[in-house]
Amino acid sequence: GGGQYLKMLDIGMKVEPLVLNKDTNNRTYYKSCIITKPDSGIKTFADLKGRTFSFVSPTSTSGGVAPTYMLLKNKIDPDKDFKRKIFAGKHDASFLAVKNGKVDAGAVGDFYFWRWKDRGIFKMEKYDEPNDKLINAELRIVACQKVPNTPMVIDSKYGQDYINKVRKAFLSLPEKTANAYKMWPSTGFVPASHKDFEDLAEMAELKKKIKAAQKKKK
Repeated sequence: GGGQYLKMLDIGMKVEPLVLNKDTNNRTYYKSCIITKPDSGIKTFADLKGRTFSFVSPTSTSGGVAPTYMLLKNKIDPDKDFKRKIFAGKHDASFLAVKNGKVDAGAVGDFYFWRWKDRGIFKMEKYDEPNDKLINAELRIVACQKVPNTPMVIDSKYGQDYINKVRKAFLSLPEKTANAYKMWPSTGFVPASHKDFEDLAEMAELKKKIKAAQKKKK
């Protein structure tokens, strides 16, 4: 995701975003969601203190960077305020950890809600995405953070003329071709720039600052 693009910049790679994927709902974004069971008693960020929590991985955008940002902005320190935290490794694993009661709450990408329903492993009537609500579902959303869809990137060494041609090629792809990679269904692409990832960069920067401050205190 976008978190990996920012990581590439962070380690000195010279890359440029080309396009953002449009999903089957024509969204150029997705959401990182913190989920819990309806009967967990967790309704606010404050309720997460002293509970168990599942991330996907530290570098996952929707399963690591964005939920950490949400937690820190709401005065929850993942390293101190949870009874226990785990890195499940995959969105499916984080989801199942919450569903099966192994943890009290967890982070996942919202694009999986429909997939889990289609696979028959998640009961929900509807996902009310604008209002961050799962209707008549096994799980409940505590909070969500919007993040840009996964970008296609290119090495900056190729020069702007070539980069523009590659971007144009992506933008001209017919929907059937854009949707050929079934793991990430798509209806096409829109132009992308670094500006699309400024909020995500802020999330990552906040995480760095807090970690640095914690090290100084030790």
